[in-house]
Amino acid sequence: MSALKKSLVAAKQAVEQKDFKTGRDNCTQALAIDPNSYNALILLGYCQNELRDRGAAIEAYRKAVDLNPRAAMAYQGLLTVYEADRKVSEYIDTTLILADIYRELDDINRCTSLMNKTQSFVAEKGSKKDKIKMLKAILPGTPVYEYLEGRLPHPASTLQKLTEMLETEERQTIEGSVSKQRNKLGVNINTMTRKIKREVYEASELEKYYDLLLNWSDDDQTRRQVEGKLLTFLYNKLLVLQPKDRQQTKLQLYKMATEMVVLHSPIELAWSITLDWNDCRDLSELDENLLREYINNFPDTGLSKVIQAFLKSDISPFHRATEAETDGDDGESDVESVTVMEEHWSDEELLEKFTEGYEMNPNSPLANRILGMYYLHIGEYENAVELSISGLKVLQKVVKDFSRNLKKCRDAISVTLGTAYIYYQAPRHFDEALHIFDEILSDMPDHSQALIGKALIFEEQCQVTEARDILQSILDKDPKNVVALSEISWCKILLGQHEEGRAGLEKCLSLLTRDDPSSENMKAKIWWRIGKSMWDERSDLRSDRSRSYNAFVTSLKFNPNYAPSYTSLGVFFADIAGETERAGKCFHKAFELDATEAEAAKRLTETFANERDWELVEVIASRFAEAEKKRSVPGKEASWPYRVLGVAYLQSQDLVKAIQSFQTALRSDSSDTHSWTGLGEAYAASGRYIAASKSFVRASTVDPDNWYAQFLLGMVHRQIQDFDEAKTLFNSVLSERPSEFVVLSHLCEALVASAQHNVARHYYGDAVSDAVEALEVALTISKTRTDSFNMWKNAGDAIAIFFQVKAMADKFPTETVTSLILSAHPEFNAEMQRIDEIDGVSLKNIGKLDNIDILQTVTFYHCLAYKMGLLETYQTMKSRAVGWFNIACAELRIFQKMGMDEHYESAAIECFKNAIKLEPKNAQFWNAYGITTARQYPLISQHAFIRSLIIDNKQVVAWANLGTMYLIKGDYELANLAFTRAQSADPDYMISWLGQGLIAKAVGEEAEANDLFEHSFTICSGADVSKLAHLLYAASAFAQMTKSSTRALTPINVELAVFTLEKVLLLDPEYVPAAQYKALVLERKGDYSRAIATLTDACSRLEQLYEDSESPEELREFTNAKAQLARLYLAHKDFSESLEASLFVVDLSEGDDNLRLSRLSAEITAGLAYYYSNQSDEALKMFGMAGSDSNDDLDISVMLAQVLYSLGGENREKASDLLFKNIEQDSQHLKSITLLGTIGLVDGSEDIVDAIEAELTDFDIDQQLNSVSDRSIEILMSALEGSKSKDHKPTVRPWLQSAILKPSDPKIWNHIDRKTALETAMLEKSVKARELSDEFVAAGSFANSIKAIFISPGNEKAWGNLASLTEEFSKRPPPAVKGGNALEEDIIKGVGEMKVGA
Repeated sequence: MSALKKSLVAAKQAVEQKDFKTGRDNCTQALAIDPNSYNALILLGYCQNELRDRGAAIEAYRKAVDLNPRAAMAYQGLLTVYEADRKVSEYIDTTLILADIYRELDDINRCTSLMNKTQSFVAEKGSKKDKIKMLKAILPGTPVYEYLEGRLPHPASTLQKLTEMLETEERQTIEGSVSKQRNKLGVNINTMTRKIKREVYEASELEKYYDLLLNWSDDDQTRRQVEGKLLTFLYNKLLVLQPKDRQQTKLQLYKMATEMVVLHSPIELAWSITLDWNDCRDLSELDENLLREYINNFPDTGLSKVIQAFLKSDISPFHRATEAETDGDDGESDVESVTVMEEHWSDEELLEKFTEGYEMNPNSPLANRILGMYYLHIGEYENAVELSISGLKVLQKVVKDFSRNLKKCRDAISVTLGTAYIYYQAPRHFDEALHIFDEILSDMPDHSQALIGKALIFEEQCQVTEARDILQSILDKDPKNVVALSEISWCKILLGQHEEGRAGLEKCLSLLTRDDPSSENMKAKIWWRIGKSMWDERSDLRSDRSRSYNAFVTSLKFNPNYAPSYTSLGVFFADIAGETERAGKCFHKAFELDATEAEAAKRLTETFANERDWELVEVIASRFAEAEKKRSVPGKEASWPYRVLGVAYLQSQDLVKAIQSFQTALRSDSSDTHSWTGLGEAYAASGRYIAASKSFVRASTVDPDNWYAQFLLGMVHRQIQDFDEAKTLFNSVLSERPSEFVVLSHLCEALVASAQHNVARHYYGDAVSDAVEALEVALTISKTRTDSFNMWKNAGDAIAIFFQVKAMADKFPTETVTSLILSAHPEFNAEMQRIDEIDGVSLKNIGKLDNIDILQTVTFYHCLAYKMGLLETYQTMKSRAVGWFNIACAELRIFQKMGMDEHYESAAIECFKNAIKLEPKNAQFWNAYGITTARQYPLISQHAFIRSLIIDNKQVVAWANLGTMYLIKGDYELANLAFTRAQSADPDYMISWLGQGLIAKAVGEEAEANDLFEHSFTICSGADVSKLAHLLYAASAFAQMTKSSTRALTPINVELAVFTLEKVLLLDPEYVPAAQYKALVLERKGDYSRAIATLTDACSRLEQLYEDSESPEELREFTNAKAQLARLYLAHKDFSESLEASLFVVDLSEGDDNLRLSRLSAEITAGLAYYYSNQSDEALKMFGMAGSDSNDDLDISVMLAQVLYSLGGENREKASDLLFKNIEQDSQHLKSITLLGTIGLVDGSEDIVDAIEAELTDFDIDQQLNSVSDRSIEILMSALEGSKSKDHKPTVRPWLQSAILKPSDPKIWNHIDRKTALETAMLEKSVKARELSDEFVAAGSFANSIKAIFISPGNEKAWGNLASLTEEFSKRPPPAVKGGNALEEDIIKGVGEMKVGA
């Protein structure tokens, strides 16, 4: 036996014994002998499989297959390995090869068994792709199916499973791909989805397998389902295909859909495609049976509902034929048709069905077309436009998605759109409609609807002749076209051919035999046109009710909702019959039916405006404007409704809308002067005065004769306080219309406002001039009208200017005011008579004014003017309460400003009560009542203020007044709370800050009080409220001057204080506190002559007041002022006058402890005056009296010691003893110490020098730090120490000690090192410019002099030093070095360093 056979036998035996490793080895040996041994490869593959080495097994079997491809054994082995390894796809491929081998061997049983086993294995272990592969392998047309036909499953079943699997697979593929791509940035989801679907559908085999299934299936139901799936597949595929690739699929889809419809398929998609893609010119071309079958098969779809309503509506071209059939004699009409005709739907039901169907399927071209036509038919033109536009968009989408061009359908919808544009918002869309009609007529020149539409547009555009020619061309071809005949007849009427036109309209009535709504509307329109023709033809016959009136009424019989007929009837009733109420009802009905009825809207707004019912005016104008806006071309709307609307909004204070309305009106008509005026009024009311003035100027430019615009422009200038321009404009109007009451009234008001404004700005002369002119204007008004409340109020306000500015009361126009008052003819009033009895101000007392002071005359007329204002208008309830309030304010003003005469106060209280009775919820009245009662009845005053705040808790004035009352009563905590609330309400209200300043002053917080007084002065305005603020500011400024004499006495501080007090004195020349403070400030300034003049007048006033009243308060004020005047005379070195005044005070105050301080001041002044008059004994006597009155005050003792020392002799010892006595009482009394030390130095007394040096050495360091800025301690110590040295020069040690305590004081360093002093001055912020300039001067050098002048140009020392240095340099010989002389170099150096110094 050969070695090969031995190895194969051994291998076979080993396999039988299941020793697969040995078998594998034997097979390997055999293959080593013969690599092409088929059996060895088969056995090797088997052994490797059993040893679970699948790869080696497959490799062995594949080599065997390569050796013998048509042998079955190797394939069977492969199947075994693939089955064990679950490689289903390879298993299927191997099965098909093996089945083909069995087919060749004609072994049908083994082939069948193999296929059955493979199907089971795939069903159990295979994936979806494997199952699809298996199903494809047993389809008809494959070798397996041809051999085993009848032994395999039926092709229909196989195809059913296959298509379902493919559907699922494709759906999952699309969803998976879309999901992966969705989250990528920059990806358009729709485009990406279409691309993915296109790729899937183009590669899909579903279409092929659907066709096979249709061919093999015997079940009709299955075939219907498969047809639907195939149709849907083609429909979806067509949606995503590129336009260039759609043609075949599109034709296939439409052909299949129509064939399915012919076969009565239950697939709704086939029917909708057939109906929607049917490109017919007219709906009558549709197959009625097809439509009815569709609605029977699919009654619940959107398109079906639309078609149902269509077949039952008036626009259907089919139902009348059906009606004729049902009326036939044979009686064999279709039952279904009879049912249709017997069932009747109302218009509401039709519209509901149309709407419901359209909402269900808005993307149906047919549904959009039908519903658009129906809306056009019933006159819903807006909806017709919307549906037509929507339909055209749907058609565009059909073209885009399916490349199906439905041109005839598009033309039909376009005609509907163009026709709707004629009536919807006409004439806004005429251009669009003409474009549509021209486009249609370019293809179909005889299209009657397009021609009629074009004619209607020409008719509306007043191109009547062109419209008539077009309509005539239609009638030439169709003489019974009612629409064309009606419109051509109307054209003739518009051209003045009334009889011929009416004849044509009557012929139209004979042709309209139907009773449908469309025909009824047409008849109503024709009858209105007949009536309008009669109305326009003969104006003299308009009152004949058998003509126009009868035609209008007949029109409404056919259509009760025809708006033009109501408008025409309203005009008839208003202009002819004179029945205003019926006319208003007709206009209202017309406007209610059609908001674009311009005549009705205009008449209604005029009626409501005359009745001042602005709310209804706004409603009518806004509705008409909105409707007009919709129907007009943008920018070409009628301007009058917007102007009316602006006026209505202006009346209701809706200023934003008013401005917008006037602007809209002006965009339509920029020459509308009334709109410009209204716009200016709206701007002015909203506070936009610049824009308002521009509007009024434009109105005047457009219409130079428009005096009202000039008048309003003057009012705007008055509002922005440009009173001069306002007065000029008012006078300009009055030059043309001198008796125009409203202009005179506002001129008077502007003059008063100007006067008050000038008082607030302290322009008192201008204020008085304005007040005089205002009174003259008021007199002019009174010549025509004395019942003007505002005129009397303005007169009273103008008179008030004269006792506000008392210094100019002599300019009061007494004759003018007397004439004004006497022009009034008031009726008797008991309440006013009671007030007259209290205050004595009445017409009968005018004769007593000749012998009284001018200010009393002013106050008399001031109050009387307000009384005349109330009495002349007493019948007007609106002004009665304000009238009492004005009188009360005048009484209170007189009481406060002209002396505390309680009669005026009582009268004010009574008047406020009368005002509050009439208007109990007026917060201003309660606030004023609280002010009036504060002095006598504080509890009532508090109640009044609280009541005012309950009504309006944001009143800053009431809070401030309540705080003032609490302040007067000493309740600082409540006062502070009230003032804080006032500041929260208005931070710029001066009184609240002033009140808090007074509180701070009362509790001892001087610094805070001064800050608050300064802030109050900064924000104050107006004469009434600023007098106290000015005075307190001046007082605080003076207090600061007394605390830091050198630094506070700057020109700005002093002059500002003086200026402030002078303004107060101009307001009230007799205001003594202002005069006293002015004298004090001038005294500090050194202007003694002005101070003496000011205080002399004040003393005269105080002396007069004391003589009149002899009150202790007046005496105290008088003695204080007189003592101050004595001191001023002393400073002015007028010793005799000083002695006279001071001795007068001493005598007057003798024995009165309340006047001790005044007497003490006078005694000191007299002592000094005696001393400077060389009357030493009298001086000593006066100082002695001062010492007694001051309880031996140490400062007065120092003054006495100075006088004693100056007398010489023994008096000097007395002076020293007096000073030692002072030091014993107070060892820290600096004046006594320094004076005694100075005496010791002058007298050379070492004992005194040693004693004072010891005292100063032990001097309290705190007092030394707080000592005055004259550095008297350091000067004295330096001199005392220097007196003990050989050269008797002052020492530096005290200055060094002070430098340690105050290192930032340059004055100390001046005595130590001038360079350090200069550097310190430059670093110290508190050093003023003049002081720093002085330091540079003290430092010497030419450069420092230039810096000193640069810092303070007014420093005389700096200029003098510069002059001396220049003179010195000029005397030097020229320098030998090149580059200029030393003077030039020093100048250059100085200028170069000037920036550093600055």
